[in-house]
Amino acid sequence: MSYKGIIITENKDLGVFLDWCGDFNKVSGFLAYCKAKGYPSPDKNHYGWVRLCQVLGNYFYGNVFVGINRYEDLNICNSDASIYIIKKWKIIGGKFTKNDNKNSIDILDFLMDINRRMPKQEQLSISELLCDVEDWNKILFINGNSNEGRDSNVR
Repeated sequence: MSYKGIIITENKDLGVFLDWCGDFNKVSGFLAYCKAKGYPSPDKNHYGWVRLCQVLGNYFYGNVFVGINRYEDLNICNSDASIYIIKKWKIIGGKFTKNDNKNSIDILDFLMDINRRMPKQEQLSISELLCDVEDWNKILFINGNSNEGRDSNVR
């Protein structure tokens, strides 16, 4: 079973490849954390890619492969990777594999886990994390219980 994921924007200029934790819920959590931090979204500012990679690198302690590359150089045909099209730190479409883990996870626990792995001076308060939990629940409900945004054309 694979948990690979590729995160891109609608303009398909750059993308991030996750060799692990690339399932829908985890990717949604990383995006929600970046939103809670107030980082610019990659669809509006390339600095958003830097901040997303910073969060991913801190979370994985440098032990898991995270790559960033031009869209055309990413292995988009990798059949065991889910592809997520994002806008304003939300998944708006993509192509999801049959292995994509859509099981329920404790949202606050995952956000707190991400937060604990950030440098102390970068960590959010519990109240700052709680603000995004309700929004993330809506995202998971919309995308997890309907076909909206599922298997969009990513080519």
